[in-house]
Amino acid sequence: MSEINRRQFVALSIAGVCAACTVDAAGELLQAASKPKVDVGELSSIATDGVLDTWKQEHKFLLVRHEGKIYAISARCTHKAGILNLESGGIVCPKHGSRFDNNGVPVEGPAKAPLFRYGVSVNADGHLIVDLGKQFTQKDWTKPAAFVAV
Repeated sequence: MSEINRRQFVALSIAGVCAACTVDAAGELLQAASKPKVDVGELSSIATDGVLDTWKQEHKFLLVRHEGKIYAISARCTHKAGILNLESGGIVCPKHGSRFDNNGVPVEGPAKAPLFRYGVSVNADGHLIVDLGKQFTQKDWTKPAAFVAV
């Protein structure tokens, strides 16, 4: 077995780190591409304001119609990833009691970060499609792909 000098060791270490980063980035792209687009039905069927938890268990999102917009928010608490419940008109984490308003903003702790939103669109048949491969943080909630105006 031959020994390597310091320069060779550093070069091999850098190459290894670069390879690991490339594999990690490729894995993230594959994971996002493999997330489904969920057809939640006709846009016209979501006629009143409120929160629907129909897709909470299978796809981990809540559908919200609020203030002239429809959007899909994560059904996982930003504190410890508990699956959120609908209680007394609010969104609540059963693990530690965090509460969120209909925008996904925490109103009671311990959660501090807002829920992220998924991409939404309307297809040619008038169905609302939730794209689980697209996520929006609060700073991007006004982007057109983060909601559908009604």
